[in-house]
Amino acid sequence: MAIDSERVAAAEPKPERPARLIRWLIPGAVALAAGYAGWYWEVAAYIKLFGDGLLFLWIPWLLVLIVVRAVRRRPVAGPLLGLVLSLVAIFSASEVIFGVPLWVERKARPAIAALETWRAQHGSYPPDDVNDPSFPLDLWRETRAAGCGAWKVSAPARDSYRLLCRGTLFTICVYHSNTRIWTSFN
Repeated sequence: MAIDSERVAAAEPKPERPARLIRWLIPGAVALAAGYAGWYWEVAAYIKLFGDGLLFLWIPWLLVLIVVRAVRRRPVAGPLLGLVLSLVAIFSASEVIFGVPLWVERKARPAIAALETWRAQHGSYPPDDVNDPSFPLDLWRETRAAGCGAWKVSAPARDSYRLLCRGTLFTICVYHSNTRIWTSFN
């Protein structure tokens, strides 16, 4: 016959072993690592973008599991930590997808250098109108090779420009020459 204190001890949830905690953290940790790598490599950004669909399946399952474990008075630390890590990974994806990753800045350096060289040689930035007879096609090819499509110069002085570059998926990254700051929009 069991004593009351033994029944209470048997009813309390036992802490989960560290080896079992890891299995709940793996999906979120992998997604977070892919998000971090997405700042540096274009391929990792797209892997992160399309791989996050799996997290959208993992998170509701973790929520249900946390509720079921709490009702059954089983440890919820593992699934709860996995949920937190997965949510952090989702939010990191929004920064990679909607922000200006470092790989965009790195790819655009030759285009920025070419535009700055043009200004040093000609006294102003090149025209941005393709129909302008002085439009430099060789410079346009150079910016296209760097992953940037077009530039918009300030009229009429042509003393600054905005360089438009392709970011992740539908994001356009914009370099402002007068402030040397990158912005993005979708």
